[in-house]
Amino acid sequence: MRFKTNIQLVVLLLIQLIPLTGFSQDKIRISGFVRDTLTRELLIGANINQKESRAGTSADNNGYFSMVTETPVSLTFSYVGYISKTVIVDSPRDTLIQVSLEPGKALNEVVISATRTPKPNVASLSIR
Repeated sequence: MRFKTNIQLVVLLLIQLIPLTGFSQDKIRISGFVRDTLTRELLIGANINQKESRAGTSADNNGYFSMVTETPVSLTFSYVGYISKTVIVDSPRDTLIQVSLEPGKALNEVVISATRTPKPNVASLSIR
């Protein structure tokens, strides 16, 4: 009888520890700067998104970004007119990174087209 009670106690203890395994990932602060590869200028408003979730942020007026996330994480950096870049961060500590984005292929010309749909003729009646 005592052996059965001990087994039940151990099983109960293990069941209570199961939820703790979901919290095993560490949260860290990832921060840094986003720059242009050629000119080294800071890219204001660059987007930084996590691939695994919808979480993300954008670079401020100084090209600086900061976010708190779990590791390992895959971050995608993007900016209008530049080629997106993915960086994997798997450090267990707070991390400062600098990312350089390359300009994309420039457009030589832009074609804008517009169409007009005629309004149907509406007959109106007036009775006097």
